[in-house]
Amino acid sequence: MASEVDRIAVPRFVVLDHQLPDGAPRGSHFDLMLEQSDGLETYALERWPPCGRMHVLRLPMHAVRYLTYEGPISNDRGSVRRVASGTYRRSITDFTAQEGGCESIDLRCDDGSAIELTLSAELRPDGDHSWWICRRASR
Repeated sequence: MASEVDRIAVPRFVVLDHQLPDGAPRGSHFDLMLEQSDGLETYALERWPPCGRMHVLRLPMHAVRYLTYEGPISNDRGSVRRVASGTYRRSITDFTAQEGGCESIDLRCDDGSAIELTLSAELRPDGDHSWWICRRASR
């Protein structure tokens, strides 16, 4: 079993199809979850894989157990099914908390495929960020 340092040296990701119950405040979506030392950085996307530039919702950090979990979620929050998983590499370019910026995220899926994404944040007038994602053409 790899140590915590070794495991994080090659961080993992998962994409979950999150089906919400009827009447939920927002619709079903896909959760892109990126492993960090303190949990899973999570973004809600309307479709997977992304095509074109899409607005995404940055969600609070999630528990690492979602890297391998599939099934119902407590408190009637629907269920999740894994649609992609693997490892990722991230390259941050020109990002500041004051202005936003963008970064490249290269996903290496367990099925051998690769997906290259650009994640960007734009500073809104209220001081928060709007998050966007787009799929880059593979090299």
